[in-house]
Amino acid sequence: VSDNFDRQDFNRMCWTLSSRKNLNLSRLIISNEDAFKTWCIFNFLSEDQYPLVIITEEVSVHPPPQLQPGLTASLRRSCVQIEYFLRKLTEAMGGSWVEERFEDYKLLLSSRQQSLSAWELIALVGSGHFSKGLDKQALSMGINEVYLELILDVLKQGYMMKKGHRRKNWNERWFVLRPDSMSYYVSEDLAEWKGDIFLDESSIPLQDKEGKKCLFIIRSSQKSFEISVSDKKKKQEWIQAIQTCLNRLRDGRPAPHHEAQQKRRQIRAKQQAEQEELELRMRELQVANEAKQQELEKMRQ
Repeated sequence: VSDNFDRQDFNRMCWTLSSRKNLNLSRLIISNEDAFKTWCIFNFLSEDQYPLVIITEEVSVHPPPQLQPGLTASLRRSCVQIEYFLRKLTEAMGGSWVEERFEDYKLLLSSRQQSLSAWELIALVGSGHFSKGLDKQALSMGINEVYLELILDVLKQGYMMKKGHRRKNWNERWFVLRPDSMSYYVSEDLAEWKGDIFLDESSIPLQDKEGKKCLFIIRSSQKSFEISVSDKKKKQEWIQAIQTCLNRLRDGRPAPHHEAQQKRRQIRAKQQAEQEELELRMRELQVANEAKQQELEKMRQ
């Protein structure tokens, strides 16, 4: 992959080709753009093998009796990806998570199939089943917020005032925080980029030295940036978000959603290894039993 490869352009091209024959928006309450973003989120959460699916059920030889009827241990583990996304979406919409609704959905899913395709996830989100009581705009904004975090690595964004380094005047800028940088633009449409604040191990967010309630300073290896927000609460939220990014950089840890993805893959690899070991032992046992049976038959002769 070349340095100038644009993953989002590639995603758009793949979406255009595949959605034409697989997507019907007539019965859904989401737009084509919302469906595209859900499709990208699905790709992020899915398995690494083609065709891409989110595994919802695997064979369990001896499911523990304490699990719910019809749900195997592996199903409960692998439904985590779906629940992870739906919980994030609910939080982004400002709604309340209804555990019973998801439990009912899991039971329905386990009785029908062993995996979930991208188009089935889009249909689930677009049906409004998990956004009851909320309007279409809230659902669209929720999908966009989850998309920004999981796909574009946007951890926080919003308007703040920034003090210039040359003219020393204050300008309102739209800030976008990512795991290792803060970019600022003229407005939230991101049409006019103005600069970046690169975060590294030497960076630190500081309370304003004059003790002003709504000011703080981001000190990096390049220079210091004076920032002003509308209230003290927003100031603390931004400082906390920046400090979280810095802590992860110093510890060599990726963004939370990438870390969660790595853990899911490790669990899946461990499950696969355990399954292969079990199958090998069963084959060895079968061969041993067949050899023993042949030996007994020879003795009878």
